[in-house]
Amino acid sequence: MKDGTDVDQAQVTNALNQLVQLDARLDSDTVIDYQNMASHKDFSHDNAPKPFFTSANENALNGPTYKALSNLIAFYNNPDANTAEVMTPAWESSISAFLDTVIQTPVMQSARTFLIGQGLASSDTATFKNQLHSLWFTLYARSTAAGSS
Repeated sequence: MKDGTDVDQAQVTNALNQLVQLDARLDSDTVIDYQNMASHKDFSHDNAPKPFFTSANENALNGPTYKALSNLIAFYNNPDANTAEVMTPAWESSISAFLDTVIQTPVMQSARTFLIGQGLASSDTATFKNQLHSLWFTLYARSTAAGSS
């Protein structure tokens, strides 16, 4: 697989715009305040101080993706960066269920098609799921304890 450094910027922009259009819930269930992009120089200044979501339809929270995310978030309850997290079978199962749900969405299917076309993701579903797992859920040290992510 390639490393992604030679992906054309226009192709990335087109792919991202397509993802927004595929997100059927975006326009109908939420109101978003995009504000301004984050500063790359002054991290103490917030260019987007207001909430990103100004309103959201609570019925949208009953969908499979939100339910899987909610089940997953329940495992992220250790704010202490000096204490290692312990990955339990239940936590791992919740991650797997979330990935299974996300992979089935039109947004992720489009993203995956783009990444496969660029040589950046596997066309094998199990391998792609493992790639996402590695990118999104590998524990790392935020401070002194490994796995305090």
